[in-house]
Amino acid sequence: MTLPLGRVLVVDDNADLAQLFSALISTLGYDVETVYSATDALDKILSFSPHVIFSDIGMPGLSGHDLALAIRSGSWTQPFLVAVSGWNDARTVGKSLEAGFDVHLAKPVSYDQVYTLLQNHFNAIDTRRG
Repeated sequence: MTLPLGRVLVVDDNADLAQLFSALISTLGYDVETVYSATDALDKILSFSPHVIFSDIGMPGLSGHDLALAIRSGSWTQPFLVAVSGWNDARTVGKSLEAGFDVHLAKPVSYDQVYTLLQNHFNAIDTRRG
């Protein structure tokens, strides 16, 4: 048994899309958890301590932007935050970055985008530790 490459949380109110996205990330060797609301994500952060969070921004209740703001104001170890949205205009991307996301990806997100982003992120962590 090999150890997972890192912990990734997927947050999306579209359950089918969230499960598909999580399955993709899992095939890359990461330990993945999936939740379907920003409120559930805040609870999951405490028990799962994800290194990376992929979050939709257009969700009912707390939006992905609300989630990012809450995460950035929290006292836990700060994860790498990736906004995933069907909106990719300059205003929305700017709002994502202002809320605390590190990256904003437009749907549909490709396998190569996810693979490269995760590989680069975890390689940078390993380099800083080394």
